[in-house]
Amino acid sequence: MPSITPDINTSLFEQLIKAQFPSSAHLSVSEVIPNGWDNRTFRLGDEMSVRLSSIERYSPQILKEERWLLVLAPHNSSRHPEFYAGSRASTKYLHTSQSRLSFM
Repeated sequence: MPSITPDINTSLFEQLIKAQFPSSAHLSVSEVIPNGWDNRTFRLGDEMSVRLSSIERYSPQILKEERWLLVLAPHNSSRHPEFYAGSRASTKYLHTSQSRLSFM
């Protein structure tokens, strides 16, 4: 199994939100347990979940899922996540520029 970056935690997540989405910094944060191999997932407030790629090579998967949600959503009557915003890499989260916080 691939190793997961151990330093993706609630503290890092809160720092990223404060730096890139200050208008959401007041919302409560909780880590989703259990987490998967590809992403670390956090709840932000009562209505959003946010995913961070656990390692660099998983970053493109989040972008691919965002793209396909937009394509498939109009053809599916069930409830589905809606993309809210993406972020950029930072000095605290050192993946490529494709690494993102994916608000759903």
